[in-house]
Amino acid sequence: MIRLTLVFLLLALGLNAQIETPHQRLSRTLHHLASEHMQGRFPGTRQDTLAAEYIRNTLLEYGYHPLANEGLQSFYTALVRAQSSEQVPTFNVVMSLYGPVDSLAESIVIGAHYDHLGMGGQGSGSKKPNEHTVHYGADDNASGVAGVMEVARMLAVHKNDFRRNIVVAAFGAEEQGIAGAKEFVRNPVSGIGKPVIMFNLDMIGRMDSTAVLHIGGVGTFEGGDNFIDSLPNPHNFRLARSKDGYGPSDHAAFYGSGIPVLYFNTGVHTDYHSPTDHADKINIAQMSQICDYIFTAVYRMAIADQAPTFRKVDNAEAPPRPAAFNVSLGIIPDFSAIDSTGLRADFVTDGRPAEKAGMKAGDVIKYINGKEVFNVYDYMERLGELEAGELVEVKVLRNNELITLMIQL
Repeated sequence: MIRLTLVFLLLALGLNAQIETPHQRLSRTLHHLASEHMQGRFPGTRQDTLAAEYIRNTLLEYGYHPLANEGLQSFYTALVRAQSSEQVPTFNVVMSLYGPVDSLAESIVIGAHYDHLGMGGQGSGSKKPNEHTVHYGADDNASGVAGVMEVARMLAVHKNDFRRNIVVAAFGAEEQGIAGAKEFVRNPVSGIGKPVIMFNLDMIGRMDSTAVLHIGGVGTFEGGDNFIDSLPNPHNFRLARSKDGYGPSDHAAFYGSGIPVLYFNTGVHTDYHSPTDHADKINIAQMSQICDYIFTAVYRMAIADQAPTFRKVDNAEAPPRPAAFNVSLGIIPDFSAIDSTGLRADFVTDGRPAEKAGMKAGDVIKYINGKEVFNVYDYMERLGELEAGELVEVKVLRNNELITLMIQL
């Protein structure tokens, strides 16, 4: 009798999941991840683990198969924003529509970061560093995670249509220098196949009355603009496009490794990185429309005869720099490494000052204008001393050789 009751209960739960509307699913995920209980999903905390497990378990319900260790790729990251050399454990959630696939099998990665700033405070990246309280991170980036999960659910319904596998990833420690995405790219999980494009959803919940949807990375593969032009736009989004594959989110790690990207967001707002980024401020109705739009884009990539062909973007836009700096070298530093050996350039943007002077990805900056650079904090201090138009002497370590570069800002 007990077993029969349990069967009926499971059937009822399954039926409820099927009749739940997209609006309800998005709202449920948002309010769960951005709840008081989740305490801002800071790397290394119990809440960080609970968030990863919630995402993994929901994707299991949608029919996805866990890769890595039961769907969780574990790694350690330094707490860069907290200015600490402490290494804490965190995760990438990695799930596959078709289960483990061959290393040559083409896969489309759709991802979003699930971490946020925890309780905020000094050095956390909070815009209100004196307020030690929960930073809910509803838009940044519970919205992106909820969107990825809803798109993943829709894709699973059409799994028999696709030429390519679908890999769903929720990245940890994005706020610590896209550490999770770097781990995913540098130490790929067995069974993910060969990523041919990455779709990144980061802050898609606060579209305002202008209905602008920002799409980055349209120049990172051949025919990118034409592909966007071909997509139906029934909700009349105003599409603000950029070609560059670099940017302040996880897709930069993929583009830097030669993988095309498309990056979706609805823009920054006054609640960004503040404890006021609440779930009740999210425009869930428009989020649902954005999910429909992104689903169509992923679906068309998954059924296309040919995978997208990677293209480096010429004269790329400069990655965003902190407002206090007057200059940018045009690199993305390895923020995840805190040590006393210098500052490693993870990516060097084409057409920017560092690249023009000959800097390469992997170079370790040791000196700027004769002043030593031991870590990311020294690097940021040196940048703050520079002015636009200045000719800067930068010494980098490359293959155990100290090389001098003259960089014109």
